[in-house]
Amino acid sequence: MKEIEEQEASLKKQKKKAKEKEKKQEKEKGKKEEMVAKERISGLTNMYRTAARNHVSFIAIGDRRANILIGICTLAISVMFTVFLRRFEDINSYIIPGFLLILTCTGTMVLAIFSTRPDRTRGYYTLDEVADKEVNLLHFENFHRMSIKEYELAMDKLLENGTRSRHALMRDLHGLGVSVARKYHYLRLSYNVLMVGFVLTVIAFFAVILWHA
Repeated sequence: MKEIEEQEASLKKQKKKAKEKEKKQEKEKGKKEEMVAKERISGLTNMYRTAARNHVSFIAIGDRRANILIGICTLAISVMFTVFLRRFEDINSYIIPGFLLILTCTGTMVLAIFSTRPDRTRGYYTLDEVADKEVNLLHFENFHRMSIKEYELAMDKLLENGTRSRHALMRDLHGLGVSVARKYHYLRLSYNVLMVGFVLTVIAFFAVILWHA
């Protein structure tokens, strides 16, 4: 009898130890999963911050380049008009190169202004649109016409689901990328117009010199 009782007691101890071991393993597994989830969230957050910072930097660089082009072209147009108005009778031979330069600077300036001009947006979304559609409420142009109460309700609707929140960040990043691409598209066109226009102006200028020589 004693041997049977001892065997039962040892079995109970073994079962108890096995249960405790399983609990420890489950706790460790849960902690590891939490750590992995936290690392994943922090990694995604850092990735979004880095990408958004890079996009904003590209936007600032594009705006500076556009401002430089606008300033140079404005100065060139002002100088050319001043020269034409003061000595119009003496420079009849150089009218073609002068007008080419003015047209080049005007086209370049217009395209540079297009690159810096902000898009026109509605400025508001209804709660039904927030619930049904994938809208971007993280950019000021999409909510500047909403009241504070409407914006709070819309953000609560957006943040009640983790997947929807992540998609909002993705849409915001995508919107920044589209803005950068649009800006650099117009900048590329303005540089092309400036390059071709200057080449044609120089060719016309030397053609006039050779004609008179």
